[in-house]
Amino acid sequence: MDEQVNRLVAKLWGKPRKTPSQATVWQPPNSSRLLTASMGREIRTHTPLPPPPRRRVWHPRVRQVCNPYLSLHTIQGKNCELQRVVQQADYVHAEAGKTTLAAKVTNRINDRYHDQSPGASCGNAIAAFVPLDGYHLSRAQLDAMPDPVNAHARRGAAFTFDGEGFSTLVKELRKPLLPETKTVFAPSFDHKVKDPVEGDIGISPGMRIIIFEGNYLSLNKPPWSDAAAMMDELWFVEVDFDTARKRLVTRHVKAGIAADEGAAHKRVTENDLVNGKEIVDDRIPEVHEVIVSKEDEAWTPERQGMETATAPGG
Repeated sequence: MDEQVNRLVAKLWGKPRKTPSQATVWQPPNSSRLLTASMGREIRTHTPLPPPPRRRVWHPRVRQVCNPYLSLHTIQGKNCELQRVVQQADYVHAEAGKTTLAAKVTNRINDRYHDQSPGASCGNAIAAFVPLDGYHLSRAQLDAMPDPVNAHARRGAAFTFDGEGFSTLVKELRKPLLPETKTVFAPSFDHKVKDPVEGDIGISPGMRIIIFEGNYLSLNKPPWSDAAAMMDELWFVEVDFDTARKRLVTRHVKAGIAADEGAAHKRVTENDLVNGKEIVDDRIPEVHEVIVSKEDEAWTPERQGMETATAPGG
C-alpha cells in the first residue's frame, strides 16, 4: 500500500481544483482580469469582493485567499493568481481499508508540507481527515424512527446516517475563505457510548485539503450525490465480498458489536453485505480512482498504531 499512498499524495500535491462558475476573487480596484478555472469556465472578477480591513496584517503568501479553492502551489508561494481550497473524498466499500488509507494520505501530505515549509509550525496541518462516522444518527434518533427495532438492527445503512448534515458541512467548507473565516467543526463518533460527539473535529481555515472517508460518499442518491458534486477527487476503494465478510466478522467480535462469530456472520449477512451491495450497485460511475484493497499485514491498523474500534457499519 505504500506505493499507492505515495502516488495519491503526489497526485494531490498541487492538483488544480474544481471552481464554481460564479466564484469571485478579490483583486485591486479597477481590475477586470479573467481567471480560467480547472473545469474550463471563465471566472469574471468585475464584481470584486471588498479589500480586507486595513487593520489586519496579511501574510504575502495568503493575502488573496478569497476564492473557495486553493492549490498547494500557493502555499509554497509559486502561484498567487488563483488560490483554491482543496477537498478530496475517499469513496469506499465496507471494510476495504479506507480508514488506514485516508489517514496515511493525510499524514503524509502534512509531513510533506512541513518538510517543504521550514517556517511552518509543527502543530499546523495543511490537510484534515474527516470520517463519516460522526454523522451516524444517535441511538435516540433511531429510537424515534417508525420501526426502531429495524433501525437499530440496520445501523450502518445509509438511512441511519445524517446525509443532509454531511452535505451541509461540505457546503460550509466550500464557502470563500475570508479574513473573518472561522474554524468549522464536524462531529466525531464515541465508540464507548456508541453515539456521535458534536463539534469534536475542528477544521481551521489553514487546512486546505480535506479528506473525507465513509461508505456512502459515492452513493448516486441525494443528499450523498449533492455532496459528491462538490468534491475535487472521488476515490473508491474496492474489496471483494468474501474478503469483506472475513474482515467484518473479525472486527465485529473484537469491537463487541457481536458476541461471537456466529452472531457476527449473521450481522454481516443481514446488514453489512446488504449495505455493501447498495454501495457497489449505486455508485457514482465517474470516480477518479478505483483502488483495489489487498491483504497487507504491514498496513493493519495495529501495525500502523491506529485505533481499531469502529462505528457500527462504518
